[in-house]
Amino acid sequence: MTKHNFIQYTYVVIALIILSAGCTKDKVTPDPPENEPVFTATGTIGESAIDLAAGKAGAFMHTSILDHNRVQLFTGTLENDSQHISMKIHDGVLDVPGLSPGVLPDDQLSIAPFVPSENALLSIAKDDFNNSNAIEYIEWSVNGEDYPGSELKIYEPGKYDICITAHFLNGNSGSTCNEIMVGYQRNANAIVKQINGQNQKVIAYVEAPEHNLKSIQWYIEDSLVSTNEVYKDENGLSAFHLTAKMEFTNGVKREQQVWVNRNNLDYRIDDITPFESQSSVNWDHTARIDFRDGDHHYISYPTSAEHSIDILDKETFGQNNEGQEVLLFRGTLNSTFLNVETAEIVEGNIEFNLGIAH
Repeated sequence: MTKHNFIQYTYVVIALIILSAGCTKDKVTPDPPENEPVFTATGTIGESAIDLAAGKAGAFMHTSILDHNRVQLFTGTLENDSQHISMKIHDGVLDVPGLSPGVLPDDQLSIAPFVPSENALLSIAKDDFNNSNAIEYIEWSVNGEDYPGSELKIYEPGKYDICITAHFLNGNSGSTCNEIMVGYQRNANAIVKQINGQNQKVIAYVEAPEHNLKSIQWYIEDSLVSTNEVYKDENGLSAFHLTAKMEFTNGVKREQQVWVNRNNLDYRIDDITPFESQSSVNWDHTARIDFRDGDHHYISYPTSAEHSIDILDKETFGQNNEGQEVLLFRGTLNSTFLNVETAEIVEGNIEFNLGIAH
């Protein structure tokens, strides 16, 4: 092979190598595209367009379990510097310990009712007691704090420790403390009744026509005195706290307290838990949606029974930084919303993939 031919041959080999390398590169599988965002919200509320995706335009997803008036709210918030959308799901079945499943729905969530802030869900005054003619005035406390005024009013759903001290016309006083559920379903409608029998005998019993008692314990002050369904006391204190700790066959557990006066029934305090039924509005396992777009603030304001949240899918996603389990909810929202600033009612339609702590 001449030197000239060798050089030509070398160029051909090099060219083939280059061409071969180029063809191989064309066949390499391209890098996979960037993963689509897991948490998203798109749609409209009034004239505001929603387009949020965690990881884009500074948006991020935050989940938490909040305590609001002693009831858990299972929460997820997707936001960036200009927009913010959050879903808060109320706990439910509050009077059945250990049963409440937290985030419950499989296919649909009711939207939490909207009640104007000036509308009380619970109201109790002296005149609401059957023996009001023997009461001079009543003092109230809520969750350990004094409540001023002659009438107690509760404006938000929740569980409240309500204590009352009744000052009677004879100069004596009595008191009771009870946990009151406001805006949540009572799963056993029980009333502790008391009567005075002959020879200053005290008789107490539980009236619960729709539910069966599984067990009951009667306490005078802090001492257990009976486990009979009907409590009878012939010789004891002239005036005292009587508490019924009850468990029903459907799993409900309640404690209800009355003030007993053996000498004169007029100076008693009856069971106040029946006042729970004043509110016909129910927040059990309902969701509230808040949306902020710049200076505009909207809250879910259902005006029709058809307004709801359809859950298309949900799955366990993992845990948040607080160690709480997180569910990924995929669904659609169709509801009217209230513009907080203008009081205008607007339509809202949203598709979402949101994380909810539970």
